[in-house]
This record gives sequence, C-alpha cells and structure tokens, in this order.
Amino acid sequence: MRAEVLRPSTAVHDGGSANPPVAFADISRLVRPHRVAVVGASDRPGSLGYSTYHNVRDNSVIAGGAVPVNPGYETVLSDRCYPRVADVPGEPIDVAIVLVTAEQVRLLQANGVDEFHFYTLNRAELTYSIAHILGVRPVPDSAAPPVG
Repeated sequence: MRAEVLRPSTAVHDGGSANPPVAFADISRLVRPHRVAVVGASDRPGSLGYSTYHNVRDNSVIAGGAVPVNPGYETVLSDRCYPRVADVPGEPIDVAIVLVTAEQVRLLQANGVDEFHFYTLNRAELTYSIAHILGVRPVPDSAAPPVG
C-alpha cells in the first residue's frame, strides 16, 4: 500500500493569502465558564480536593459559581456537596475540574460535561495520556484566546 503524500495548497484564500485560515477550537466555555464542578472536592484541610475547591470558589470569577462533587461528603466548606454531577440541580456544568480517575471522567462525559481541566503539573505527556485513555483530543494552551 502506497503512503499518500500531502502537499501544501497554493490556492488563494481570504484576501489573497497563500495560507489557508487557521481554525481554532472554541474553548470559550473552558477559559470563561459559567459554572464549574470540582469533582473530588474535599472538606479535609491540606488535601488537593480542599485547596482546589477553595481556590476555585473563592479566587475565581465564575458567574454561576463552583459546585463541590464527591459522594463522600454532604458539605464542603459549608456548601452542599453532591454525590454525582448528574445530581447537581440548576444550570448545567460548563467545566469539571477533575481530581479523580478516568472511569469517573467517562461518567461525567455521559452526564453532559465535555470540558475538563486536568492538573498534570505541567507535564504534557500526562495530559496526552489521559486524553488517549478517554479517546479525546486535548486542546493545547496555545489555542486559548487571550484573557483580558
């Protein structure tokens, strides 16, 4: 079987440019979410779930607020905590900050959450591994629109 060779197009596009326009993924819900779930939120001071929920809730501009999700807690930082994203009433969740396993992410996807932020300590290979496990394509930070 012969491999196909792709050659750049020399066709003229928009305004006479020899390069086709670059299309970026719409990540506006990711960088400016209306409502965020912190899945794996915790009421245990010093834990990643506690500090993440505290920072998102108290140090972010999220119009619809942050919602803690963890079946092990009734409240986190005095906010009602939900066992599953599907149990959260009201407006839909735009972004889930996930401090949990890939299987739990699949359940979030099944419940309509389609934007995620993974804390991988700036290790791109971890992000790509997670994306591969989930069968999705990560959007690199360079695709994000400027903030401000």
